[in-house]
Amino acid sequence: MAEMTGHRRGIFFTLSMMLLGSALLSFIFFLTEQSTKSSDTVTYLIEVDRASDKYSEIEDGVARILSPSINISVQNSTVRIYETLPISAQMHDDLDRFALFEANYSGMNVSMDLTNATKGGFVIRPSGAIVANSAGDFRVTPQNGAASSGTLASYDVELVFLPGAMDNAAWLAVSNASGTTMSVHVRARDASYAVVKDFYKTIDKYNSSSINITKSGATVAVVGFSSPAALRVQCGENIGLKASISFSNPAYVETDDTISVRSAANRTGRVRIA
Repeated sequence: MAEMTGHRRGIFFTLSMMLLGSALLSFIFFLTEQSTKSSDTVTYLIEVDRASDKYSEIEDGVARILSPSINISVQNSTVRIYETLPISAQMHDDLDRFALFEANYSGMNVSMDLTNATKGGFVIRPSGAIVANSAGDFRVTPQNGAASSGTLASYDVELVFLPGAMDNAAWLAVSNASGTTMSVHVRARDASYAVVKDFYKTIDKYNSSSINITKSGATVAVVGFSSPAALRVQCGENIGLKASISFSNPAYVETDDTISVRSAANRTGRVRIA
């Protein structure tokens, strides 16, 4: 009996060791698998950070190239745009060269569509107001609706002419009969402040008002307001333009162009300027 009891104890001990060994092996396998997964996760997160950093660098580079020709800033609900009309073709060339350089030498798969940025075109979000530039023509055109033109509260526009390039300005038309209005301030002056014309009005967002700027009776520029809460500056001269556009909600400025950065992790989005 004693001998049989010893055999049983030996069998149970062996089985216990086998079960303990299996449990330890399973635990080690689990830890190894978790370690591998954690390593993969860390690697992926590093790639996400790398792609995001590269994207931010490119976005900042685009803004720096634009800034000498078009300086855009945002303070809460007010967008300020300073530029010289007409916009230099140099900006277009610089953006093209920058895109080519980043695509070839970034060490990552980078592509950029900067079609609208090269034309001086932007969108004020979230209102969706479009800012467009062409030769002698600057426009701000909100969408027709409460979320866009309905949020535009005021314009402050300054046109700076070369000395002697303008000598007078006057309203051609003023519409302020509607209950839906916005306040506007327009200043036309020469660079030496020898001539300064200031106009303050509360006008109809959904009708037409305009100011005619002249030199010896001949029109050199027109500042127009029209539906829906739109601004248009037409000028045949080289001028400095400052436009401050205020909304009733916080704003930012981007283009409809995109940047794509691809590696183990990808990031694609619109170019945010301010």
